[in-house]
Formats: sequence, structure tokens, C-alpha cells
Amino acid sequence: MKASLALLLLLSWPALARPYYLGLNTGWVRNVSAAVRNGWVADSGCRMPRVAVRSDLYFQPGGEGHADPQISAFIAAGATPCCFLYNSQTRPVSLPDGTSLPSLEPAGLLEPVFVSGGDTPRADDAINPANPWAVFVHGVVERYDGDGLADAPGSPVVRWFSLWNEPDWLKWPERPRDRATLPTWPGVGYDRLARLLYVSRQAARLASSQSRLGPQLCFPESLRFLLADSRHPAGPSIDFVDYHAYGGDGSDANVYLNDGLVPVAEAMRAVLREFGLRRDLLCSETGVSGLLAEGRIQRAAVPKTQLVGAALELISAQWYAPFDPSWKSMGLIADVRLLPADGQGWQPRDGYYAYLTLARLLGEALAKGAPIEELSIGSAARAYRIELGADEAIVAWAFDPDGRAERVAAVNLPLRPETNYSRYAWDYALKGQPETTVRCSREGYATTLGIDPIYLLSGEPRTMEPATRPAAPAPPPWRISATGADPQWPAALAFDGDSDTHWVGGWKQPRPWWRIDFLDGPVTASAVRLKVGRLPEVRLVIEASDDGEIWRAVSAPFGSLAYDLQTVPLTARVTSSHWRVTYEKQVEDNVALYEIVIGERSPRERP
Repeated sequence: MKASLALLLLLSWPALARPYYLGLNTGWVRNVSAAVRNGWVADSGCRMPRVAVRSDLYFQPGGEGHADPQISAFIAAGATPCCFLYNSQTRPVSLPDGTSLPSLEPAGLLEPVFVSGGDTPRADDAINPANPWAVFVHGVVERYDGDGLADAPGSPVVRWFSLWNEPDWLKWPERPRDRATLPTWPGVGYDRLARLLYVSRQAARLASSQSRLGPQLCFPESLRFLLADSRHPAGPSIDFVDYHAYGGDGSDANVYLNDGLVPVAEAMRAVLREFGLRRDLLCSETGVSGLLAEGRIQRAAVPKTQLVGAALELISAQWYAPFDPSWKSMGLIADVRLLPADGQGWQPRDGYYAYLTLARLLGEALAKGAPIEELSIGSAARAYRIELGADEAIVAWAFDPDGRAERVAAVNLPLRPETNYSRYAWDYALKGQPETTVRCSREGYATTLGIDPIYLLSGEPRTMEPATRPAAPAPPPWRISATGADPQWPAALAFDGDSDTHWVGGWKQPRPWWRIDFLDGPVTASAVRLKVGRLPEVRLVIEASDDGEIWRAVSAPFGSLAYDLQTVPLTARVTSSHWRVTYEKQVEDNVALYEIVIGERSPRERP
């Protein structure tokens, strides 16, 4: 009887309301200062930012990329950071065929965790320096445990630590099939990842019993392999499971369909139940492109992700990413690579303001564990009720499985009869006040929904100081174009003063080209400096034009054998407003141009 009752409770879990933290990844670009980047995330209303802590940078406090400034800034803003710990070093692995590949598996992982010679600490034991991963995990947890010993400046406190990032990644639709092969650690299997989880737990516990650790995984199959490991079964080593969820381009597909937020959570929980375990879940990456339907799909997807994450009783669902460049342009802020260090000219997408609206209306309540439940209003729409003490919030939207921004649904929402509700839209953060006040009849509230969630809150209307959209930056005195530019790597990146960024395009074009037209007068040059990468089989030529229509070669054909800036002499001193780099034959892949310098013109010029 006791066993049956325990099974019943397990199958019905999670049952209790718990704090939910609005989540957002952090990001890095070299041109914008860390303080500005951190401010964008903190000002969004994010409650759980995902902070990267890389093993080599951790040992350089005060250096660029160290996590201290981010963590301190987010905690000062009232957030609860989650750190993900990962390795930057590689070790060579010899494969059976005699070849050698680099592996991200930390060196020394099989060494004892403690100097006493074992993996279990004795009295007054210390971490074994021959196990660098153990040293790293122990050091990070100790640095952020707030106990006054070896703390970061100000003694910030972090409790949540995610381990690694996508160690089991495989190209969709592949899935892990063999526990003997860990996809991103060549030559080893899941037993080595299970060892990493065990070492992490032992090292972290020596620093703080309050730390909470979880593996970052892509697939439930991987979780099953780890829980079934014969030497280090992962169950005792983990407090939560961190997963990634990308369900498709529809604002609801990303939540409910394919490998979206809900299906992957259900699959992970099913695996945990197989082993009789209850563990929290955290989704540290999920998102939709900001380029779909002029940003309308992303705008709708952002609050849906957070509300459903709360209803799933996740710890957090952390939107990927805060800004572009990012995978599939999922940033809530448009590409920031051409901005100055102070971030002036940054362009938040509508999704950023949709996030801020949700944060201002419901972020605090969700972080305090406000109960949330899904309401049944038919298959064409979704709705959730959040208890706000004596009041309530109803959030509803038309169901969007495929990215059709014009979808609508006529519904009847079950509001409290004879009660006033304030209605808010996605742009409340920009307007600072509700759209209107509605009063529910005994028959409910009949309305037509679009794919953007609406918020109906009983009680006193909410107001806020409206956010102001930043002015768009003034255009530079040039125009850049190219064949087949990839939105992720636009042509402007080849003239931005940074030789590590680049344009990518020209996919299988007969003669791909990159072009710049100076709008404020001609430029004179005797040579051009550029970086194009290794193209041993392809010849390039510099061209100029008097009218932008008829082009002439102004250099001899040349190639490139190194990822370095090279100087290309021109056949004569050239004065022109129109310049072009042309690849003289079709290439089988994309081409890339990292940087070009023509005459004395600076790519950082602005009017």
C-alpha cells in the first residue's frame, strides 16, 4: 500500500507551487562594454540570468570575461543567477584507427578528488590539484557561497550551477543510441560524463552544502545513460536537469510541439520516473528568430515561453539570446556588433518589450511562487490563470503552431463575474498603462485573440514609467552590399574595424562579390588591405567603378593562404566612390570577407 501511494505521488508530480524565475541568457561581444551588456539583461526584468563561467577565465579574476562583474551586477538588481560551468581546454584522444582528435574532456578527471587519495573527503581534506576540474568546481562554488572565505568581492551568493553545455549534441533529427559514445568527447562514453557529475558533486559539497548542481543535456536518452551508469549513477550527483528546447518557428510550436519546452520536459520527467527519482528541471536555452514576420512571432513567443515554463514548474526557461549575433537571430536586441562601447544606438526588438511587459506585470508574483494553472478554452487558443492573492491574472492567446502571425481565435474567457479587469497588451512596457478596463458578465468575457498574449488583471490598474525606444543610429556615409548575404553574418561586418567578424555569403554564386559605395565622396588608394581566409583554389580581384554600373579591375588577381590581413597593391593610384571585391569563379561553399581597409577611411566613422 505504501509503495502504491508513493508511486501515485510520483506520477502526479510536480504538485506544489514553487518559485519561477523569468530567465534570459547573457551574451558577449567585444565592442560593447560588459557593464552595458549586463544592463540590457538586468533592465529586461530577468530574474535568472544564465552566466557562463569558463575554467581558464575563472583563474584570472579581474580579467576580461571573468564572471565576477556579471554576477555582482545581477544580484544587485535582485536576480538569482545560474552559472554554467564549462571547460576551455582540450586533450588529445587517440582513436582506434590511429588518428588523434581533441577532446573537451577535462584532463585529470579520473584522478582522485581529494588529496587524501580518494573521492570521499576525510577530516580537514582538500581538493587534489591533479584533478583540475575538481579544483575549478570547488573554487567557483566557494567563491560564490557568501561565507566570507575566499569569496568574490562583496560576497555574492549563487546556488545554481549547471554543468557543461550540450555534451551530447547531435544534428537533428539524430538521437544518442550508444552509451559508449559521447558525441562531443571523442573516444570516450557517457561513463566519463557521469564521472564529471560525480566529481563536481564531491568538490562542490566540500565548499557548500547549499549548492545545487545539474547536468546540461540535449536528450532524454542521455539522461537515461547517466542514471544507469554502473560506477557513478547520476541520481545522487544531481539536484536538477538542465535541457534545451527548440520546437520550431511557430510561437506555440516552440513551447508545445516537436522538441519544444513541454515535450522535452515530459520526456525528461519520464526518464526520471523510470529510476524512481524526482528532480527539478531548468531549460537554459529556448527561442525563436527575431526575423520572422518582422519580429511578431518572437514577440508572441517570449511571454508564452515564460508562462508555460512557470506552469510546468520549471526553475526557469532562459530565452536564447539577449542580443544578436546569435543562432538564427534569436536575440531580443538586434545585431550589436557595429555599436560603440557605450551601446548607443542599440535596437531592442518588440520581443524585448514583450519580455519587459511580462516582467512588470507578473515577474515578482511568479518568483514568489504564485500558483498558475492552464484553463480549457478550446483547441484554437491557450489561457492560464495566475493567483495574485485576492486578485487574479488571466493570460490568453490564439494558438500558433506554424508562425502565422495573422491567426485569431474567438473565445469566452472564464473571468470572475461582475468584476473589473484591466486589459494589457505586449506593449504595456512602452505605454505604461492598460489598454482598457473590462467588466465580466456572468457568461464570461467574449473576445477575439491574436497570437500575442493579452493580460487581464483584476484589482487596481497597474501603471509604470513607460520605456522609451532608443533612437536608431545615424547611417554611416557608405552603403554596403554583397551577393547572398547571410542575416547572421551581414556584409557590414567586413567593414567594421574588427578583423574577427566577417561577412558570409555567395553560396554557389558564379562570381560572388562584396561592394562598398562611399556616399560622401571618392576615396583614393594605392593599395587595399583585406582578410579573406584560406582560399587556395580561388582568385580574387579588386574592382572600381566611376558610375557604380561599369566595373574595371584595379588589381592583379590574387589568392589568400592565411587568416591574416594582407596588402594587395593596385595597378595604379585609384580614386573612386565605388569599390568591389570579386571572386573570379564559382565556389562550392560560402565565401567570407573578414575585413577590408580602403585608403584612409575608418569603418568607425559616423556623421
